[in-house]
Amino acid sequence: MAMNLEKIRKMAKADAAEVAEREAKKKNSGSKTLYWKPKPGVSNLRIAPPWATEGINEGMPLREIFQHWNIGESGYEKGGRIFLCPAKTEGSDTTECEVCDLITHLWSTDNPADQEIAKEIKAGRSFASNIIDLDDPSYTEEDLAEWEEGSNGDDTCGFNVGDTKVQVYTYGVTVWRALNDYLTDGIDLTDLADPTMEIKLSKSGSGYDTTYQLRLQPKGEVFNFVGSFEDLVFDLDNTFRFPRDGEMRAILAGEEFNKKKELSPGSHGEEDDEDSIPAVAVALLSNPAGEPEEDEDEEEEDGPPPCFEDKKTFSMSNKDCAGDDEYEQCEFTEQCKAALVPLRKARKRKAKKAAKKTSGTPTVADVEAEMRAAIGG
Repeated sequence: MAMNLEKIRKMAKADAAEVAEREAKKKNSGSKTLYWKPKPGVSNLRIAPPWATEGINEGMPLREIFQHWNIGESGYEKGGRIFLCPAKTEGSDTTECEVCDLITHLWSTDNPADQEIAKEIKAGRSFASNIIDLDDPSYTEEDLAEWEEGSNGDDTCGFNVGDTKVQVYTYGVTVWRALNDYLTDGIDLTDLADPTMEIKLSKSGSGYDTTYQLRLQPKGEVFNFVGSFEDLVFDLDNTFRFPRDGEMRAILAGEEFNKKKELSPGSHGEEDDEDSIPAVAVALLSNPAGEPEEDEDEEEEDGPPPCFEDKKTFSMSNKDCAGDDEYEQCEFTEQCKAALVPLRKARKRKAKKAAKKTSGTPTVADVEAEMRAAIGG
């Protein structure tokens, strides 16, 4: 019998795809992502060449990202989670974002407190690049010792002492615009062999008063990359990952997200107990558009007994009638209690209406009446 070459080739193709996916996941897995922050004063940098040879970020020296910060139960929570926004960040396989849905809902309530939360959790725009800090350009013995201390013994170190130390720099619109001025003019900031592509970044101030200035060094030096570029540069497509299915929903609902068992859209875990979900999250999960909900048809109950209309002596505090003895153990107690609810609501509405009327601008008749009262007329 002849071999089934078609099936064999199909199996080989599937295996090759699995190996490629596994290798992609292993990339940079030997060393944790190194995030770089500029120190006050002057830093000298090099922008590393593009990390992607295919995909949406092919040939790009930076990646644009939108992130929701401090996400927690009921929305904002200082020190909470950070989520990459799948609705605004390019590369997601969905345009849906549950935090964005919550923001829309919070704005629709016209409640100042809700709107403050919406402002806090709004997706912020930033950018990320692989950079080389020329003041700390290579992995050292100290870096290796730190990595070994943090490893679990089964990891393989992704760098050697002396290799180029690539770090990830996330920055805002100010630095991006300065870089973009050069990039749009066709200047290749990633050309390590060009000594004029060395960047001088100046940082001053702190907090909201922090300012950045960026310019090219006219007398830089050629940078020689040491080690395997593919192993040392960080894959920014995977460094900033999109949330897993149901992950944002679970955090907003105050639940622990089980990474091994992803939640499906619309589920809240094994037990769907709305009483344990914060009010603002319940409003989002049950009514994302913030539309007024229609009252469900309720089963009609018998009204209060005739004595209720005659005496109106039912006491909410005592749960019985305060009138004649024959009503003290009345079987219609619950009906009377229910009948008082609309009456009390009507009284509150009447009181609010009266208060609003009296708190308005006095009319001419009101002023004349007060004057007559003052002079005894």
